[in-house]
Amino acid sequence: MNGLSLWLKANSSVARDSNNFVDRWADQSGNGFNAVQSAQANKPVFVQNAINGMPAIQFDGIDDLLTAAGVSGNYSNCTIFTVMKPAALADYNQALLHGPDMCSEEQTTVQFRAA
Repeated sequence: MNGLSLWLKANSSVARDSNNFVDRWADQSGNGFNAVQSAQANKPVFVQNAINGMPAIQFDGIDDLLTAAGVSGNYSNCTIFTVMKPAALADYNQALLHGPDMCSEEQTTVQFRAA
């Protein structure tokens, strides 16, 4: 896809250990911005058949984190697509991706609020 910076697919190129903790999630965009985590306590879990028969990467909502270093550019205009199924919603803002500004040159923030 033209102009695509990062593409992470739970059903493709997810490196995990014997307990399904994710070490590396390969970028499918062709840019090589792989998402990684080396600290065992902060690794999300690969879950087979999580959403409509498809796999998912499950974050604990506390300290699980994957970092895709090197993603940069002028993102004054950007689009983010995500498929997610929260285990539960709390009565406060929760972040899917964390950073200072939506579509900034730094990290991106996507938040949702429980209804």
